[in-house]
Amino acid sequence: MGRERRVRDIMVPIRDYPTVRAEASLYEAAAMINVYLKRDEGVWHGFRSVMVVDDGGGVIGVLTLRTVLRAVLYAAGKGDPAVEGSSWGGFMLRDVRRQGGPRVREVMRPATLIAVSPDDSVWDAALKMARNRINSLPVVERRRPVGIVRSIDVFWWISELLEE
Repeated sequence: MGRERRVRDIMVPIRDYPTVRAEASLYEAAAMINVYLKRDEGVWHGFRSVMVVDDGGGVIGVLTLRTVLRAVLYAAGKGDPAVEGSSWGGFMLRDVRRQGGPRVREVMRPATLIAVSPDDSVWDAALKMARNRINSLPVVERRRPVGIVRSIDVFWWISELLEE
């Protein structure tokens, strides 16, 4: 199949992906990611992002673990450049929990901002991920998200290419 493989062949369908409400607090979102991200003998497994849904259940964005960490650091450090980008965001989560933190809608990446179609090639999705320095892409069909493709999905495809 090689370079002709399509995003629909490797994506996770939207029904199988965790979601969080757009109005949820950052703390609630972090708790949701924690439900789907588990450590087993030193290795992390699971989803590192959640799809953001509106009140009607429609997908409107993506919230990644990296975005949560940045938002926690920003909220705790109130924009202090010395705090931004540090790797100790977990220590700040307690303060964010007390204050509720920002809402998911304030920090999420809109689902249609950077996305792919189910009919796009996996190669195009990989290029889009690399160019935008992101690890997950919503898969959108007729302006509606239908799935998500992650860097790990693309990695398995690359492994298959190398075997050919």
